[in-house]
Amino acid sequence: MRRLNWIKLRVDYFDGIKMVVLRQYKDCDELMLFWLELIALAGQINDGGQIYIFRGHPVAIHDLAVKFDVRDEFVERALSLFEELELIVRDEQGVIRILDWDDFA
Repeated sequence: MRRLNWIKLRVDYFDGIKMVVLRQYKDCDELMLFWLELIALAGQINDGGQIYIFRGHPVAIHDLAVKFDVRDEFVERALSLFEELELIVRDEQGVIRILDWDDFA
């Protein structure tokens, strides 16, 4: 697996319907920043868009909240919203995977 030093976004990424929907929320700026931080974290882990502490062990909601300096409630709400928008999936253990990861890597 090659080391990632950067992630990529298409210049029209924020024009996509999922991002348009996300911008309708009153805290859209925080949601967008959190989304980009998740993508960057997945890039650091560099395992097909998965986010975990170590393989098969999910990052706790509180750990994400501390890392990104937000409230636990915000993290859970954001992750639920991202699941609804089919931006992420969480497996039965709670490991997060960014969908369409190949678009970013």
